[in-house]
Amino acid sequence: MFMLQLPLSEFLGKSPDSVRRIYKSQSHNFVVTNVEESANVPLLIQQNRIRKERNPKRREALERQYHELKRKQSTMDKAVQKIAQRCTYDGGVRALREKHEVTRLYELRVVAEHFRTTVFNWDEEAFVFTRSHLQVLVNLCECGLEVDSITAAIDYVGQRIKF
Repeated sequence: MFMLQLPLSEFLGKSPDSVRRIYKSQSHNFVVTNVEESANVPLLIQQNRIRKERNPKRREALERQYHELKRKQSTMDKAVQKIAQRCTYDGGVRALREKHEVTRLYELRVVAEHFRTTVFNWDEEAFVFTRSHLQVLVNLCECGLEVDSITAAIDYVGQRIKF
């Protein structure tokens, strides 16, 4: 059996007994050393490209791309944080920490589309807007805020933050 055919929980050592009986792994002599959040994967890939690049000019270009991506992700973090702060009474604390399931899908679509057209178009540039950013928009919709108040906060922040 190949590693790609095993469930991720098998690598983390947290599979239930029923799954362990079905997927008997031949090799258990590996250790999971690094589990990364998916938002960090593009940065890690770019770091590896920089480290392996031999051409100094190409390495410099890769480093510029890496720093630009980090800058944009940081700006996105600040933008989403400011939107949450403007929308909620607690300064966005709950919206930034909690993880609600999506039940108000129509509201989320309206808010996300408004964010995409007003603040940052994630279709044009990948890896800047991540799941954690979308989760904040989900939380804002799920906590019962009116769509108009969320879009007003998006408008306010969109006028003040540029990528």
